[in-house]
Amino acid sequence: MLDGLQLKDRELYYSLLRVTNALNYTYIIRSNGVTVEEDPLLPGKVFDGYITGFDLNILPSRRKISANWEGFGLPASASFQADVEGNPGYQVDESKTAEQPGTQQVLFYEVAVGTDRRFHKTRDNIVPFTKVGLNDSVTFYDLNLESGTAIYYFTVRAYSASFSVATVTSNGFHVGYDGGVEGGSIIMGDYINTDTYVDIQFEGFTSKLDIMMYYVALSNHSGVVGTDCKLYIDGRKSELVDDYLFNVAPLININKNTFYTLTFLELQPGGTYYVWVIATDESGDCGMIHHKFTVDTTPPLYGALTAGPFYNMDLAYTSDNSTLTVQWTNYSDPESDIATYEVSLWQNTSCYSSGEEMNIPYTVRFKVTNAAGLSIQQSSSPVLYDPSKPVSGVLVDGEDFSAEQVWFSSTNIIKGKFIPFWKDYK
Repeated sequence: MLDGLQLKDRELYYSLLRVTNALNYTYIIRSNGVTVEEDPLLPGKVFDGYITGFDLNILPSRRKISANWEGFGLPASASFQADVEGNPGYQVDESKTAEQPGTQQVLFYEVAVGTDRRFHKTRDNIVPFTKVGLNDSVTFYDLNLESGTAIYYFTVRAYSASFSVATVTSNGFHVGYDGGVEGGSIIMGDYINTDTYVDIQFEGFTSKLDIMMYYVALSNHSGVVGTDCKLYIDGRKSELVDDYLFNVAPLININKNTFYTLTFLELQPGGTYYVWVIATDESGDCGMIHHKFTVDTTPPLYGALTAGPFYNMDLAYTSDNSTLTVQWTNYSDPESDIATYEVSLWQNTSCYSSGEEMNIPYTVRFKVTNAAGLSIQQSSSPVLYDPSKPVSGVLVDGEDFSAEQVWFSSTNIIKGKFIPFWKDYK
């Protein structure tokens, strides 16, 4: 290796090798040349924590720490800021990586952990520089870091194809946070009455640190139950997560909002689905909850209703002006079952009313609502109040009202006649 040279930019240089053998024959070999190009590697960004593109100020474990990085060798325009309140994240625009010149291609990375990023010796006094190839994240295990106010830093060295080096350190992190994201509940019924959108509202997530962001998703299976939510909040979309695990609506970062509407859905009537909510605190720790619901877009099925003693009566009567008995049967809902019945009494003045209570028809209105909130209404036949009692008539044996028959010639047939309202008849 020759060092201490003062080569010029854009100049072509050759290496010459002179060889002399034992017979004192000498010959010279020349290389094919190399052009010096002063093109320093563009630095990237280093993030403390395992969430890709998001920098965490606190890591939960004293023995295991993680970092990720991106953007080395890429112009600043290739990175864009993710819209997360309070703790901005960055992601790389993959469409611009094709424009990266060859001299900006990264060959490998080295990562270290230290207690002070200002000095060379303290950048790797916890974990020395470790070659990690082309990986853009790393996790170090079996450490014994000091919790509390101590600050640690990740340092990443990127080596380019032209052997230029870019060194970037993180902004520091604390360790030893002992807690986690707990609680949380989704405010949602067991049934919904729409198949094109889902309203998701939740509350109750707690942590010793502030909640940094929430994620929501939708699936038609419960395969995510029991898995680690950290697998899904890496800040980038995954085909496995989108296409299989959250196969109805992919995982969406909704910042710190606690209400979100998933739209442009094509849910199946009668189908069962699962809403997922993930809360992440400032240490990158997370908690995940879910809620199962069924789609019911149809109202209940009609049954039969009466305010009289029998069904299918065109007109009913009641002799009690303080009580009205209503009966119904066969109302049902095959998807979500009946949730509530509501009964109301309506008074309608007849066009022939003389002002008497007996001539006023009453109608019972009946409302049936299913568990999805869809309802039907039905009205009974009119009901009239009639306090009068039946008037006795006249009944005679035989067929002659003037001479009641006493003897009959047949042991099989006995005839008789009656008049309902005898006083009107006379």
